[in-house]
Amino acid sequence: MRGGDEIAAHSIWNQYIKQLSIVARNYLKTAPQRMADEEDVVVKAFNSFFKGVKDDRFERLNSREDLWQILIMLTSRHAISQAIAENCKKRGGGNVHNESALSGAGLDNFPTAISAFSGESPTPEFVVTMLQQCQYLLDSLPNALLRDIALLRFEGFACAEIAKRINRSERTVQRKLASIRRQWTSVLENELHR
Repeated sequence: MRGGDEIAAHSIWNQYIKQLSIVARNYLKTAPQRMADEEDVVVKAFNSFFKGVKDDRFERLNSREDLWQILIMLTSRHAISQAIAENCKKRGGGNVHNESALSGAGLDNFPTAISAFSGESPTPEFVVTMLQQCQYLLDSLPNALLRDIALLRFEGFACAEIAKRINRSERTVQRKLASIRRQWTSVLENELHR
């Protein structure tokens, strides 16, 4: 593939498309709406991968395990970026109504498309990938205070609770959380446009 063999690229596509679609679907489950589906994310991930191989960007790509890790990383980053993009102000800032807004007179017993399906338990691979992605984002923060605030927020603490734990004002915590969001958005956008 590094030499431009399209058959090799096609073979990799066929071998990994289904698995990566599952990974992307798991990341997109929390998106407020589905402007794009998992197939769009996987296509973007493969495009990034093929461009990266062509530009010799991947230092460690010597085995199937290396290939799988790179494909998982690219897919998860594109999926997270897609989820962030769907929540941006230009797309309604998370205020676009989904199927739950349709409930009302005569529709209470009607199963919606989303509620008609049961969720799947995450696979061990997905859990490992998610942990790696979280660690990657935490490591991108410039100081320990931001990392501590992010971890406390991950654990479900409200701003007031975080403020008490780190001995800062609630407003400071809110500003730091906004800074963390900007940092992570920038990191993900830079990764996707490399």
